[in-house]
Amino acid sequence: MTRPLCVLAFAFVVCICMDQLAFSQTEIGYIERISGPVYWKRTAGDTEVVFNSKDKTKHKLIQGERFRCGPRGKLVLVIYGRRITLTEKMGWYPIPFAVPILNDSKSRTEKKKGLTGGRTSRVRYNFLRDTDFAKYKTYKWVRIPNVQYPDDLLDRQIIQAIDFELALKGLTKTEGGAADLLVTYQAANNGEKQWNSYSTGGDYWGWGGWGGWGGMSSTTTTSQTINIGTLNVDIYDLAKKQQIWRGEATRTLTSDKDSRKVQMNINKAMEKLFENYPPPVKE
Repeated sequence: MTRPLCVLAFAFVVCICMDQLAFSQTEIGYIERISGPVYWKRTAGDTEVVFNSKDKTKHKLIQGERFRCGPRGKLVLVIYGRRITLTEKMGWYPIPFAVPILNDSKSRTEKKKGLTGGRTSRVRYNFLRDTDFAKYKTYKWVRIPNVQYPDDLLDRQIIQAIDFELALKGLTKTEGGAADLLVTYQAANNGEKQWNSYSTGGDYWGWGGWGGWGGMSSTTTTSQTINIGTLNVDIYDLAKKQQIWRGEATRTLTSDKDSRKVQMNINKAMEKLFENYPPPVKE
């Protein structure tokens, strides 16, 4: 390689590194409320330090840093405009390396009055009782064999919206190797589809024992109808080979040719759906 090309290559690498450094140092939120003992790390490998309430006003949230709450501790963060409440049982919470996804600029008043246009998604969910959701820290994506997925654009839009919600929940995506959870989705964007359980080696990982959308079941269900416009999200415990959570958002996928509107509709539906992950604790 000639010297001018070497110089250009070096400059290019430096620019990339600087961009990544700037990205990692981007302020993405703030601390709204803190009570009880809270601990903080700049990076995963650092020694934890006590984070006092007096640090609240001067601290700005940066991607990659971590917090955890001690006994009776509570920390409320606002990240990309979304409120996240941390408690002791959640363990270490990494501030997500997530890019804010596209949202409309309508006010909360307009949204409450239904002035944003389109139909509101309806969501429902269910989960395996007595599951310790706090222990899950990583996930990776899988595909269901023999399932027809949407085109590449819609597929990316759906995965991006789900990734964003899971990042806000403190979960880290892995591209390969070990992970605590397997995540997949199935969608009916242009006609009714059959829901299918994830399977490996002939073993189905469906919701055997907890009945899908409610009640108990003595068998492992492997198929069910997904109505048009509906998006299903399924989460499995990799170690146990068992489904632990499932969610459904109807009226989510439309035939609108404006990709921006499609993305916003998916984003709002996933935000609403993942309010139920981890499942709310009944008082």
